[in-house]
Amino acid sequence: VVINTIGLGLPEGALIPIAKKGIGKIDYKKDENGSYVMTKLNETILKDIASVGNGVYIRANNASIGLDNILARINKMDKNEYQAIAYKDYENRFYIFAFIALVFLCIEFLVFEKKNKYINRKFFFGKE
Repeated sequence: VVINTIGLGLPEGALIPIAKKGIGKIDYKKDENGSYVMTKLNETILKDIASVGNGVYIRANNASIGLDNILARINKMDKNEYQAIAYKDYENRFYIFAFIALVFLCIEFLVFEKKNKYINRKFFFGKE
């Protein structure tokens, strides 16, 4: 697995903009105390992740995000199929055995000799 990273933001930090709907005005994200939230770019971690994942780290700015560089790198990679798995969809035939069991259960229910307290409450063959 190749991991490429793109760094967005400023290392010194910046406020997180939030556009208000319908007003066209930009506000900034606040925490639960009402203070503005700052976000900082941590290039060290992104470079480490890219190096461990045999990828590249690209610093993005407003003019260029760096997607072209990453897409070019992905297109140069070897495209191999590592594993192919074949599945066979089996046909269920359990219903045949379930039907046979149901038939035998009905036959047993109709021909047994022992009296059953639940069946005595029902009307079978005109008897109570």
